[in-house]
Amino acid sequence: EIAAYKKIDLPMSYCLNSIKMEARTLAKARGYESVLDMTLANSRMDRETLEAMIGAIKEYLPHFRRYLKAKAKYLGHENGLPFYDLFAPVGKASKAYTIEEAREVLLREMGKFTPEMAKFIDNAFEQRWIDIYPREGKRGGAFCSGMHAFDRSLVMTNYQGSFSDISTLAHELGHAWHNRCLAGLPYAMIHTPMPLAETASIFNETILAHQVLAAASEEEQFTLLEGSLMESTQTCVDILSRYLFETEVIETRADHAMTVDELKDCMLRAQDASYGEGLDKEL
Repeated sequence: EIAAYKKIDLPMSYCLNSIKMEARTLAKARGYESVLDMTLANSRMDRETLEAMIGAIKEYLPHFRRYLKAKAKYLGHENGLPFYDLFAPVGKASKAYTIEEAREVLLREMGKFTPEMAKFIDNAFEQRWIDIYPREGKRGGAFCSGMHAFDRSLVMTNYQGSFSDISTLAHELGHAWHNRCLAGLPYAMIHTPMPLAETASIFNETILAHQVLAAASEEEQFTLLEGSLMESTQTCVDILSRYLFETEVIETRADHAMTVDELKDCMLRAQDASYGEGLDKEL
């Protein structure tokens, strides 16, 4: 994968430089002091909140790195976890869920929070609002698209039977439930900034994980907990590295267009500052 990137590193560096300069130009034209200030305004978020979140992540970096080194040791690596093994599955729990079982789990567990949500999820299945399975020509990942005028949401997943796939369904249906809570409001009042847009979906994931863990076997708990740690590391540590990278690129772009080597060096330093000894720097 890294070798393949060399074929496109120059045009990609051109794109990145152009995008970041466009952001600087737009921020200035709109009266913001920085791109970050513009982004915070669009997210309806103040700088103090952002700094508190980043501070919390930095405070917990030693724990994330301890997890990464433990996973590396479990997989037979000596000098931290290679980047290509960040998402390697671990454990022996291999329980597969049919979509009917997944539906049952979601109705049971989400219903414990509120019966109304369970009814909503059941209706989403019944009305076939969910494009569930992977197929040829279908893109990967998952997505929820609200149709405000019709008071419904259309969900896309690529379900293959793992607990992670059930968690993905819970996540996307959390977005759908959020959209249902906006039903009846005028279009001018339904725009949701990213920090709020992800609240209901991550809430659903968290509830599901805690409830399923309580009834899981020891092997299943190991796999589920590692999956949770893996996702938390991606959400916190990887996003921190991107934040550090973007900050430096945007600041440097005021002076000149960064070369391929400058961008690579910037990213490596950002990853080192976030992942630290948790990653194998040679692989």
